[in-house]
Amino acid sequence: MATGGRKLNVEDVPVQSMCSDYIVFDKPYDCRLDGESEEATVERAARYADPKLDKIRFCHQLDYATSGVLVLGRTKQACKVASQCFQQRTAIKHYLAVGHGHCDRVGPFLIDHAVDTIEGDFRMRLVTSTSGFGKHGGLATTVAFCVANAAYNQRPVCVFLLRPRTGRRHQLRPSG
Repeated sequence: MATGGRKLNVEDVPVQSMCSDYIVFDKPYDCRLDGESEEATVERAARYADPKLDKIRFCHQLDYATSGVLVLGRTKQACKVASQCFQQRTAIKHYLAVGHGHCDRVGPFLIDHAVDTIEGDFRMRLVTSTSGFGKHGGLATTVAFCVANAAYNQRPVCVFLLRPRTGRRHQLRPSG
């Protein structure tokens, strides 16, 4: 069951746009893309939105815990074109993130650090040395902008707009 005791239905994975080449979903947090699950998946939502869809073609990925725009190609060629945009980094992605504490920075700033895998684990970690990276390690660069300072549960938080320049797995997690 998803976070907060809610159970997702296919109606909870809304279509934002649909054309002959693509279906664009607003994927909620804690929603699987596919697989065996008692709850709705993006794959089930796609088949619900278009029962004639022959094959599910994800143009990119979003983590289970991440909400946001998810693009499916309705044809092999459409998926190939969109996937190349993500792989070649011509698709511009922005993320909103909430961090602990307030931020006093004005204007955009650069978060530039190295990340690497944790041995025997899927998670990433910040590293101080750029030598000896594992399979998924490397330099990670993100442009950040403090959007607002606020409070959550009576604690100070800051909302950031993040734009990754590199595509390291989970690079935004250690940044926040």
